[in-house]
Amino acid sequence: MHEKRRFPDRWRARRAACCALALFAFYGAEQGHAAERVHAFVGVRVFTGGAAGEVLEDATVVVRDGRIEAVGPAAEVAAPPGAAVTEGRGRTLLPGLIDLHVHLGGPAARFDRPLRGDIVLHAEQAAACGVTALLDLNAAEMLIFSLRDAQRAGTLAGLPRIFSAGAAISAPGGHGGEGGFPCRVLQDARDAPSLVGALAAQRADVVKIMFDGGGWGGEPPFPALDEACLAALITAAHEHGLKAVVHALDVGRARAAVLAGADALAHFPLEGEFADDLVDLLAERQVAVIPTLAAFAAVFRAVDDELYFADSLVERFVDPRVLRPFLDAEWRAAERHARRACTFRERWRSVLDGVLALHRRGVPILPGTDAGCPATFHGEAMHRELAALVEAGLEPAAALGLATGAAARFLGLEGRAGAVRPGCEADLLLVEGNPLRRIEDLRRIVLVMRAGLVLDREVVALRTARQGAGFLAFAPDGSGEPPRHTVLFDFEDPAGTLPRHDLAGGASAARAVLDFGAGDPTIFLRVDGEAAGSAPLGGAGILLALDVAGEPRRDFARFTGVRFRARSGASGEYRVFVHSRAVRDGDHFGAAFAAGRAWRSYFIPFASMAQIGHGRRKRFDVSEMTGVGFAAAPGASGIFRLDLDDVQLYR
Repeated sequence: MHEKRRFPDRWRARRAACCALALFAFYGAEQGHAAERVHAFVGVRVFTGGAAGEVLEDATVVVRDGRIEAVGPAAEVAAPPGAAVTEGRGRTLLPGLIDLHVHLGGPAARFDRPLRGDIVLHAEQAAACGVTALLDLNAAEMLIFSLRDAQRAGTLAGLPRIFSAGAAISAPGGHGGEGGFPCRVLQDARDAPSLVGALAAQRADVVKIMFDGGGWGGEPPFPALDEACLAALITAAHEHGLKAVVHALDVGRARAAVLAGADALAHFPLEGEFADDLVDLLAERQVAVIPTLAAFAAVFRAVDDELYFADSLVERFVDPRVLRPFLDAEWRAAERHARRACTFRERWRSVLDGVLALHRRGVPILPGTDAGCPATFHGEAMHRELAALVEAGLEPAAALGLATGAAARFLGLEGRAGAVRPGCEADLLLVEGNPLRRIEDLRRIVLVMRAGLVLDREVVALRTARQGAGFLAFAPDGSGEPPRHTVLFDFEDPAGTLPRHDLAGGASAARAVLDFGAGDPTIFLRVDGEAAGSAPLGGAGILLALDVAGEPRRDFARFTGVRFRARSGASGEYRVFVHSRAVRDGDHFGAAFAAGRAWRSYFIPFASMAQIGHGRRKRFDVSEMTGVGFAAAPGASGIFRLDLDDVQLYR
């Protein structure tokens, strides 16, 4: 039997400080250099931000206590005595970028290889790429609002400013929930005030409405809200002082959304003829359009362009497990001719022309990437979005003005962010070269500062790399035979055994807990969640991944079951499940178990696990196993707590 490791005294204080934090604290602990009280950038080119952003050559920018104190020519503004000085010759300093359409819970993996990502690491990756503020437009509320509140309280230094809609609102079975995000469902227009009120009670920053059925690139659409529901939701949002951001890819539905009072369209409309009357309507009502060009382009460029992934920001700040499936030559060859890729490839130029037409007519264009969608990587996608705006015909300075001052105004941050001006928080991006002439220079990042804190981008790069190689598996004992018990996850090293979230059917958050009950510290995993009883495949939970990119496939063939210890905050039914390469579309193999308040060891034979889902029936093959998970039982509803430890295989 596996025995828990014990820690010598000198490690206890450090372990206690680490492991008592929430899951996101492992990845969101301060990861910048200590904020100098005074910092000066000297001899630098400065883009002050906004549509009419002034450009200063050979300037000095002084930051004191996290705010910009002075900006001006070097002849007029000097670095204060004792300031930390950053040389700016040959470099450009500009406001941090603002991404107005992300999904921090989305790992940017292929749709057929779902992989839950850590939302804090995604936020850190965005910051490392120069994004200092972002708006999440569909996320599990108990995760995203907790993260946002912690960031705003200063608990998680170095993250971007986080704004969120919480869960998007959709029709029953509608678009937005198919990827595992727990959308709020509106059955009847009369329920709109209470539904929006629930979001307002959590201080949602905007309301996201899924008004059409998706159907990107000719894919079959999902059920959609009707116009009465749309109007009721927008009215309720405005009554709470919240902006309504509407997902409408169809031109006709986009027009209806504008007429109903939408504040912004979450995408450029793709389906149907984009006519001048819609341009006029958008301009007249000053409804913003967030075109998400990066996500549109990723559909075909990720398979067409051999250099799409050969980029330093991708290599350093994208999970290697996410990248690996995209590099499959056979998949890429087939996907080039898929209907979806062909549709986006054919429409790309007309989309760019439409965006340019909107810009010329004075329609507010706001950069947003849809980061978290396949091949649309957190932070890095913002550079593709701005490059696409330039490809459409905007001047680089105009595109950068939209991603700074204009985006800040949309979020209500004017005068506080989006500009390099005295009094603003020091959210700054320093790059080599001149992106005002050559937008590609924006990728040549020298330094990112968030509220005066210089971020340690190398730490984020290391954490990203560890995602592909940080999970425990058994080691041979020299006999050539696997041990009778193999330790998969013991949670003693949170950096090496951290799970991703499986959010289907609810929301969950995990954290390591330090237990001194035996006199010496030992660590277990605590999963707090809220299950949605309507989930067809079961409730909220976590998935512990075993399929690690860059490593040979592990041989589990001789094992016959999974062993673990568990207890529950309140007695209840749960499910242990196994993900397998043999089945797709969310199917998995699982078995029920009952957990009480006391720790208990469970031995679940693989032979007792049934296939759950609607896919073609398959025989369970342990050699195809890619992960072990734990979830609330199917049909469960409400809050739950499940403690786990010593997850092993046995034979």
